Amino acid sequence: MTQQFYTVLTHTGAAVLANASALGQGIKLTEFAVGNGGGTSFNPDLETLKNLSALTNEVYRGAINELKVDPENPARYYAEGIVPVSVGGWTVREAGWFLDDGTLFAVTKYPPSYKSIPADGVATELPVRTYIATGSSNNVELKIDPTVVLATREYADSKIRWEEITVDTNAKDGQRYKFMGASILTLPAAGGDPVYFEAALNSGVSEETPAKIVVEGGAQINTSKGLFTDFLVTQPKVTWRADFENGEWTL
Repeated sequence: MTQQFYTVLTHTGAAVLANASALGQGIKLTEFAVGNGGGTSFNPDLETLKNLSALTNEVYRGAINELKVDPENPARYYAEGIVPVSVGGWTVREAGWFLDDGTLFAVTKYPPSYKSIPADGVATELPVRTYIATGSSNNVELKIDPTVVLATREYADSKIRWEEITVDTNAKDGQRYKFMGASILTLPAAGGDPVYFEAALNSGVSEETPAKIVVEGGAQINTSKGLFTDFLVTQPKVTWRADFENGEWTL
C-alpha cells in the first residue's frame, strides 16, 4: 500500500463482514477509539494493522458520530468520531472502529495530530474521519446506534444560537454565550445541561480586560488549574464548557 495513512479492515473484521454478507445481515458499529501508537516511532506495516485486536495504546473511546455510504463510491462508508474539547494532552496516531460486541472491525493509521485541552490555552474538538471499504453496500449494511451520537460543535452551532452578551448576564442551562466585551456571566447555583461560552474575535477581551465567569452565591468553579471564585476569560475564540457535577461547576 503506497498511501502513508489509511484505514483497513482487521482480519477479524473482514471475517465478520464476509459472514454478514453471506447471511444478508447488517453490522452495527458503535464505538471508535484513538491511541498515541505508543510513541513517536509508530509506523506499523499493513499486515500488522490487519492482525490487531486492540489499539497499541488507546487513550480515548467514544460513540461513533456519523456513518453513511459514500455517495460517490457505494463500496465504502464514511465514518466519523469526535474527541471532545475536554479530553486530550496527547498525540493521536491511530484510530479503531469497533462493533457492538467490542470487536475491532477496522483500524486507521492516522496522521499525527496533537489533541489540545483547555489547560493548553486553546482547545477544540478533534474530528476523526475516514472511509471504511466494505465491497458493496448492497451486500451488507453498516449501522450505528442513533441514541448515542455525539453532536459536533458545527452541528450544535447550527441548531443552538450563540447569545451575544455586552452586559452582565445570568446564564441559563444549555445555552451558549459569546462575550462581545468584558462583562460577567453568572452561572446558576445549581445546573443541569452544560453552558458554553467564548469571547468573540473582536470583543476586546484580553488579559488586561478579561471577561469573567462567576457562580451565583459566590461558589467556586473547579478547573484544571484549581478552584476559582471568578474565572477569567482572556483569549478570544476559545470555547469553554461548564458542567455541573457533584454539586459544583467544572470547566
